[in-house]
Amino acid sequence: TVHRETRVLPTLMFINTVVWRALFDKQADSLGRSTDNEDEYMITDNEPNILKYISAPKEMSSFSPGAFLAGIVEAIAEGCQCPARVTSHLVPAEGMPLKTVILLKFNKEVMEREKRLDAGK
Repeated sequence: TVHRETRVLPTLMFINTVVWRALFDKQADSLGRSTDNEDEYMITDNEPNILKYISAPKEMSSFSPGAFLAGIVEAIAEGCQCPARVTSHLVPAEGMPLKTVILLKFNKEVMEREKRLDAGK
């Protein structure tokens, strides 16, 4: 039988490991929860392979090549019944000029469902 995740943390772990490995031949570098907002999680890739092949002219400064990654993550989260607003942020660090953080802000209904399910344990 096939099992589809419908909880936030297992869904994120699936994206962070299985999906990333299938798409980029490695798992993402980290998965974390925001310390400020309980509905926000971050997937970090220090060197996303896909961004090495995407460039934009300087006049398109608002173009975010990481938006492609955010779209993949958003579609998977939606398919796992965990809809979220997903954005991509380039956060260059020393030795990691393409470091990208995918920020997921889960819908209020998802977080309410998580609380109900956790209370029922």
